[in-house]
Amino acid sequence: MKKEKNVIDITTPSGFTCVLDRDKFDDWRFVEILGSGDGLSDYKMCLFVVNNGLSPEDAERLKEMCKKSDGTISATKMQNIIAEIMSAVGEQAKN
Repeated sequence: MKKEKNVIDITTPSGFTCVLDRDKFDDWRFVEILGSGDGLSDYKMCLFVVNNGLSPEDAERLKEMCKKSDGTISATKMQNIIAEIMSAVGEQAKN
């Protein structure tokens, strides 16, 4: 099967793997979130990545990976892995 040009495979340092469509990050809403400077932009960016950048299956796998023993999902771990994803997207964009 031929791989689409704008699709990238990512494995983060924490071991999370996903396939991303670069075109989903070429979205002005994402730029607005990053540039908002309202103190909530990190959280909004995380929500954007989970809800728009990841497939529903990858988003669920990420939540499962961040689930604590009490069943809650660690926001800190989610943010850290999303930062790793964004770093990988940035590195891929350089290539």
